[in-house]
Amino acid sequence: MSGRAADAAVMYAVRPRVIARYLGQIGAVLVLLCAVPLAAGVVYQEFELVRRITLVTALVAALAFLLGRVAAPTDLQRNEAFVITVLTFILAAAMMTWPLMTATDSALDALFEAVSGVTTTGLSMLTDVDSKPRAILLARAWLQWYGGLGIAVLSVAVLAEQRGIEARLLDRGDEESLAVTARTHARRVLQIYVCITLVAAAALWLATGEGYSALSYTFAAVSTGGFATTDRSLAAFTTPWPAVTVTVVTFTCAIGLPLYRRTFVEGRTDLWRDVEVRTLVIVTAAVAAAITVIMLASGLHWRQALQAGLFMGVSAQTTSGFSTLEVGALPSIALGVMLFAMLIGGCTGSTAGGIKTLRLLAMMEIVRHQLRRACAPRRAVLQPHLRGGVIEPGDVVPMLVISTLFITVIGLSWLAFLAYGQPPLPSLFDVVSATSTVGLSAGVTGPDLAAPLKVVLIFDMLAGRVEIFALLVLLYPRTWIGQRRV
Repeated sequence: MSGRAADAAVMYAVRPRVIARYLGQIGAVLVLLCAVPLAAGVVYQEFELVRRITLVTALVAALAFLLGRVAAPTDLQRNEAFVITVLTFILAAAMMTWPLMTATDSALDALFEAVSGVTTTGLSMLTDVDSKPRAILLARAWLQWYGGLGIAVLSVAVLAEQRGIEARLLDRGDEESLAVTARTHARRVLQIYVCITLVAAAALWLATGEGYSALSYTFAAVSTGGFATTDRSLAAFTTPWPAVTVTVVTFTCAIGLPLYRRTFVEGRTDLWRDVEVRTLVIVTAAVAAAITVIMLASGLHWRQALQAGLFMGVSAQTTSGFSTLEVGALPSIALGVMLFAMLIGGCTGSTAGGIKTLRLLAMMEIVRHQLRRACAPRRAVLQPHLRGGVIEPGDVVPMLVISTLFITVIGLSWLAFLAYGQPPLPSLFDVVSATSTVGLSAGVTGPDLAAPLKVVLIFDMLAGRVEIFALLVLLYPRTWIGQRRV
């Protein structure tokens, strides 16, 4: 038997009954989550939005009821977990596309907005945001909130009570979290997420003095999403306190959420001792300092330069996407610094995007390990270490695969933009922003962008949110074609 034939003999395609049953259960969760934008539509008397959400949720509820009754095995294959994860985000975006068309005449732009929301990216096709109905803007922010962790956590809870599922992909958990069942882990992380949301809402209510803004920015900040209620984003506030509060919240949520439980609930000191957290603080400070120096050199007053460095540096590093300046007007070198920050992103287990700080640390440790080996005798036993543990050979390949795929998607997407005659640096900036689920734009992304390039960015946002590999599993032919387990 040839190598490929042998591989095919042990491979199983996804079982449609399993996919249908779990999507039915997740669809029921999504219907419940639509209660918030539905209530917002009623409160702000946006009855067309209410009508559309009602019709969509009724349809999905009916389908969820039918699919939930499908008899299917309870065990879950790895490829089925990946497929369900991706389809969850696609379904969530599809459900809000028609309702969001009340704010735009273009179905593609509405889909772009919905995908940007559920992937917590924050890139937008809407213009003159200040004039849009409050219910629409609150619905966008809520979409980011449950896209940030709500969908992911609830999906883990619904999928199965079993260990070894790619829960890390679903809820950005870390290796220690996989020692508990998926349902238990989902419940714990959801509790942390809700607690941070409540504290952030109270703080922003005090800072803004207004409930609508507090809720909108809370939903977007906790998810590191970046949707704002005005075209000027954080620059629209007349006092610095709302911007400071949002920045603190986004940095808080760029740290792995399981660390908060181990620190504040279990009484351990993981948060203060974790090397990834320390690295995030150092890198963010370096990025903020670099932007500050660049803005000083460009002639900005020291106070304005410091504010620009702090707010824009944290926004780029945490992939939150809020802004206090027009990004397209920044010096090219400042864009380059922010590009680096967006590529790296936040911590593993957080709502932030990017390659993740932990992977950067692991790659650096592997390089350091190779340098040490070059200086040691051939028979010396040296091993790379990170977070107090050994980096096993099996850990390296997945990190390399994800990082390589990440850069490949960015490179191919950038070539598409260049083929359409878009400016090189701004195009690269927006592609990285989409793939890292940041939301900052150098002026390329907008309603006038060519339709194929909008599709490219939609793909980038989805790929970045599910860490690319899951999307490739969905598109892989053998995922759907081949022998199936009973």
